[in-house]
Amino acid sequence: MKGWLDRFVRVGFGVCLLMALYEIPWFKNEIVSTGLSGAIGAWVFFLLSLKIGKLAKNPSTKKVLPLALLILCVARPAWAVRPFITDDARVVGYDNGQIETSLRIDKFKYQNLNLGAYGLTRNLEFTAGWVDGYLRKEFEERWSITGPLLQLKYLVVESKPLSYPGIAVAAGVTPPWGRGGLKPDDWGSFGFLALTETILDRDRLLVHGNLGISLTGTKGTFTWGKGTQVNVWKGLCVIGEVVSGDPYANNQNSGGAFQTGVRYLFSNNFQLDATYGSGLWGSPKPDSWVGFGLRIVFDSMLNRNPNKDFWRQKI
Repeated sequence: MKGWLDRFVRVGFGVCLLMALYEIPWFKNEIVSTGLSGAIGAWVFFLLSLKIGKLAKNPSTKKVLPLALLILCVARPAWAVRPFITDDARVVGYDNGQIETSLRIDKFKYQNLNLGAYGLTRNLEFTAGWVDGYLRKEFEERWSITGPLLQLKYLVVESKPLSYPGIAVAAGVTPPWGRGGLKPDDWGSFGFLALTETILDRDRLLVHGNLGISLTGTKGTFTWGKGTQVNVWKGLCVIGEVVSGDPYANNQNSGGAFQTGVRYLFSNNFQLDATYGSGLWGSPKPDSWVGFGLRIVFDSMLNRNPNKDFWRQKI
């Protein structure tokens, strides 16, 4: 039975992923294409959760799993994996996995960023993902996709509450692959330094800072961000940030903007976000948008023996 289930999940995941990438051009109706994309995207994440089997054992996650799948269906044609742009000085941890998906909607487009991360070692994290969306105007092919986005992130120093901040460095690339308006014209690369200060215990007040550079071909721009997260009641947090540029956008969004919203932490392994943002400066200045995000963390994905992989726990 277990072998049959493994084969079903592997085949089903591959088929659904291919359909999620290619079904939209078959349908010219925006409502039909968006609905199919959302349903198939939700099924992909469900199969992955079934494979790992951890969600069903977590009471908090079990209660909100239907809601999470519903949000995936609605939010599929948008920015998946944030929506908070300022990154923190943390990694997912050794042998742990993470899925982020987020929706970003403005008056011209829907964007969906999907990211999957895996802890190669205690301090080193690998992330891969893609962006797809529906462009409302200016492009003959309205549906667009680009990827993969590839990133390595290393935790230099872990933050200590009421003491020194955490420090992490990240670097990645975005190839000029895909179709439609989201496809970049040239190879992109980025790198940034992330700082996280834990001002109060139990992460009740976090302050994040980023400083980096984004390159497209021979053209470069500096990126930075300042953000905060304040725990106000149980798992409810208020979040806010001011950013200039987005490392993942391949210089397509280099203006300054603010973003604010709420985040609910059902557990350390499951959270939902809802935000509103608007441009502050730049030419062109970023449009106002709303965003929604989902984050799921899977513990011990490959069940590696820490005694055999002792060096991975230390690096």
